[in-house]
Amino acid sequence: MKQSQRIAKNTLAGSLSISIGGVLQLATAVLIARHVSVAEFGVYSFMIAFEFFAYRLSDCGISNILMRDLAVERNKISELSGAALSWAGFILILTFVTAGSVVSLLHIERSLALMTMAMALDGVGHFIAGCYGAVLLSQENNELYAVGFIAHKLVILCLVALSVLFKIGLLGVIPAYIAGTLVQCCFYRWIVVKYYDRPLVRVDFRLWKYLVVNAVPVGAAGVVRLAAEQADIVILAWLLGTRAAGLFSGPYRISAGVRFLPMTVMVALYPLLARTGAAAASHRAFQQTYETSVKAFLLIAFPIAAILMACPHTLTVGLLGPGYNQAGRAMRLLSFGAWLLIIAQPFPFLLTALNRQRLLFVSSATALALRIGLDLALVPIFQFLGPCIALMISESVLILVWIGNLRRAGFSLPLESIIWRPFVAAAIFGTLLYFASPQSLISLTGAVLICGLAYLVMVFKMGAVSEVELAIAKEGIAFASTFPALWRRLAPGKI
Repeated sequence: MKQSQRIAKNTLAGSLSISIGGVLQLATAVLIARHVSVAEFGVYSFMIAFEFFAYRLSDCGISNILMRDLAVERNKISELSGAALSWAGFILILTFVTAGSVVSLLHIERSLALMTMAMALDGVGHFIAGCYGAVLLSQENNELYAVGFIAHKLVILCLVALSVLFKIGLLGVIPAYIAGTLVQCCFYRWIVVKYYDRPLVRVDFRLWKYLVVNAVPVGAAGVVRLAAEQADIVILAWLLGTRAAGLFSGPYRISAGVRFLPMTVMVALYPLLARTGAAAASHRAFQQTYETSVKAFLLIAFPIAAILMACPHTLTVGLLGPGYNQAGRAMRLLSFGAWLLIIAQPFPFLLTALNRQRLLFVSSATALALRIGLDLALVPIFQFLGPCIALMISESVLILVWIGNLRRAGFSLPLESIIWRPFVAAAIFGTLLYFASPQSLISLTGAVLICGLAYLVMVFKMGAVSEVELAIAKEGIAFASTFPALWRRLAPGKI
């Protein structure tokens, strides 16, 4: 299979897994909410938050580094994945001790304490599964990773449904989540051992140090980015109250959520970036991948920003309710913020591929400090619109720093030549949408489909996509002809 076809296959696999997995996860949450009390659902939410925190803290970027290194050196699968798994075992023991201590300090009921500790351990289980999953992603077999991801969500939903049927309550939810993680982990391990290599799980302080030193800046940068998202809401609630925080957070959740739509493109491109970034002879290949990825995200970001700008009130009121009518002003400002958040997505992958994790963390932390300072200065003046302005300024500075650093590394980005065509097409797209003035989500969907078709035509007619890129895209789409072979044999080495 050609590289373009492999990228198209992996992008489709990632998109389907996120879509199907998201629906299954939502169904699980709805099922639990409908069959437990509000207080019990609050307990469930608390446990899920604790699980997510344990996962992010234990992983801390190690799966990202595994993907990068194994994409370059496949022969190190046994050594590196084994070291990561032994480190995960150490973290599992540490989490058991730490979670028990922290939960005991919270002065909560014993049953809740035990359930919360079990969910924290399940979070570390996600990390263990992620170590095996990183092997699959590094070898560009994302469809196998997607199977495990969906199986995890499906097992949880089925077991939660059984616990509801037998009226077990939250006590049945914990085993459901643990079973889902075990199924995912066992499936990934079976694939890795059968088709790649058996991880050599042993305590190796040299590799532990290597993984932690390289991974911590990546993980810390991710935590800093998450902290930046919460800082706006905390400052708003502190200075103006919860209503102002709600008027900002509603539109922000919508605008920030759309940035994850194109993320599967970067996951599919990451192994190629890692290989070209590690080889000195691949400078031109990395440069081409850099330009192509940024251009692809620009083509996606512009129409999304145009929708948010043209129909902010329809979106906020339609999705959040009539109480958010005033939030339309925030949504309009956040259209540019959403554009920036989408454009920023490729850069952490690009910098990590070039082994510039420290720069990634320092720049992200600096942007967080700038954003908090701007929030404190602008909120008293612009009320709940202040964080929108702070977001636009801090993200713009951050992206420019990243572009400048890549330029100093020898990788330039011709922004002027790749921006103006999709910008003009999106401006026309937004203008058509504005004058169409859809008043409901259904009419907005129809208008977006029609105007979106016009956007695509303009993008191709104006030459925003070159003949070479178009040929690569057509070649990639041709991977559909391999579906029968993919169905007959799931062997990663043969796909």
